[in-house]
Amino acid sequence: MKIKHENISCKGIVLILAVLALAIFAIMAVSMATLGFQGRIRSVRFEQELGARQAADAGHDAAIFALNQWLISSGSLPTSMTETLAAANQSYICTVEQPNAGVWAFNIASHGTYRDSHRSVYSNTVLKSAFEYAIRVKDSIDLKAKSKLDGYDSRDGSYGGSNSGKWIQLGTNSDQDDMIIIKTGVDISNESLIFVGTGAIDDPAAVVDNKSNWEGTITCSPEMEFPSVTAPATNPWTSSDISIPINGTEIITSGDWHVDSALIDPNGHLIINGEVTLYVKGDLRLKNGGEIRILKTTPESSLKLYMGGDFIADNGGEIINETLDPTKLYFYGLPTCSKIILKNSSDFYGAIYAPDSLLDIRNTGDIYGSFVGDDMILYNSVRFLYDYALRDADPDDEGVKFVPTRWHEE
Repeated sequence: MKIKHENISCKGIVLILAVLALAIFAIMAVSMATLGFQGRIRSVRFEQELGARQAADAGHDAAIFALNQWLISSGSLPTSMTETLAAANQSYICTVEQPNAGVWAFNIASHGTYRDSHRSVYSNTVLKSAFEYAIRVKDSIDLKAKSKLDGYDSRDGSYGGSNSGKWIQLGTNSDQDDMIIIKTGVDISNESLIFVGTGAIDDPAAVVDNKSNWEGTITCSPEMEFPSVTAPATNPWTSSDISIPINGTEIITSGDWHVDSALIDPNGHLIINGEVTLYVKGDLRLKNGGEIRILKTTPESSLKLYMGGDFIADNGGEIINETLDPTKLYFYGLPTCSKIILKNSSDFYGAIYAPDSLLDIRNTGDIYGSFVGDDMILYNSVRFLYDYALRDADPDDEGVKFVPTRWHEE
């Protein structure tokens, strides 16, 4: 009888253990199911939040695109946009606000929705000048020996003293080795920056062949866009070209002028007396001693020179900006302008935007301004002094675009 009792006890223990095991398995199954369900909820929520963020980004990008399209159209400034994205349950509502009339800065708010999720993106977007850099090119910069690069602000007076020593930026879109050459003796502030193409992210310094004592920062940046220059809408001039003979003088007063070509013979003078826009469809050449002179006697004298062909200055041919204000002289090179050769013996005050041109700069005088081109060579022991005043941008300027400067998301 004792043995039978023990058998019954063993069977009871086994039954209890089996019940406990089943309970544990049941609890585990419920837990796994709960975890799986919560995981699916989190996955769905993440998908919806990501979709809402994508919709908000799409609205923000659409607002930037609309602002930049406004620059080349005659329409109204965008103020709000609503869009349902194709093939998705996504939509956005975007508003564009200009807090201060006449100040080209906008607050953009884009609210994206995807199913039950909502995300928002906010930015402060401003109009950027084409002249944010002292020198910016698509490909190469060659700085010859003993040149000096520095920054100042003409709005604070002439260069020198406290109005000097400002940091500057140089840049190329290239990521190839030795595309920026800095020869021995070149003087650049160590606080200045050099930007190179994103393809060189592993070794940005390889893009710069630096033989100077400069020890500043070299970093990668997103590829800079170089909007093409288009010919301005101008009134035809009374003649098909400019042809100034030896020792001759031609005076242009305020207005828009369009000529096929321009040739200034030795010691000839083209005088700019007023606010002048001059579009030269072909080449413009200054022979020995020929000059273009922007007068200081008329306060508003200025020149916007659009080059459809090449600009070539022979020895002694130069542009003299009597105002000493770089914002009073702009060179704009169309895609058909392949080279601009400057040989000023006096100081040059002006800015050049010619994204498809070789800028061949052989000045013996100082250069005040900013240059943008395809390639640039800076000869001689000159000072290249970047003017911060050129950062002021106007919608009518060439090469400008709206760029977000600060943004956050919620």
